[in-house]
Amino acid sequence: MEQLRDLHEEWGHDNLKGLAFEEYLQQSGDQYVLHEHEVDIVSYVKKEIYLHRVSMMDPNETVKENDVADMLVCTQAILSDCDMLLIEAKWANLGLVEAVTDKLDTDAELEIYKDFEEFHRDLRGVSENQRKSTE
Repeated sequence: MEQLRDLHEEWGHDNLKGLAFEEYLQQSGDQYVLHEHEVDIVSYVKKEIYLHRVSMMDPNETVKENDVADMLVCTQAILSDCDMLLIEAKWANLGLVEAVTDKLDTDAELEIYKDFEEFHRDLRGVSENQRKSTE
């Protein structure tokens, strides 16, 4: 990931996307064009999570195994259209999920929580509302 961070700093996010989605690039004259809507959604979300995470890394930061697991959780939350996601504060503060979901053409909204009590309170409220609507 540190090598990707260096590439991101040198070439920028869009050029790094070209590398990540190389199989979807189409040549148009002297340039290569990426039509993001043609990319498989699973591949797109997974790679975008990684690319955005790379762009948010501190210069001396190293990625730990649990960070990769957290990125996979974020990926699954986006792909499964869940409504609520409780994650570590560092992920919520970075806006990692929003960086990816903002680019998706969807009306689904994923609420990000970093506080368990707030998450639990809202989850109970949703549960109560669903129960009442089925009665």
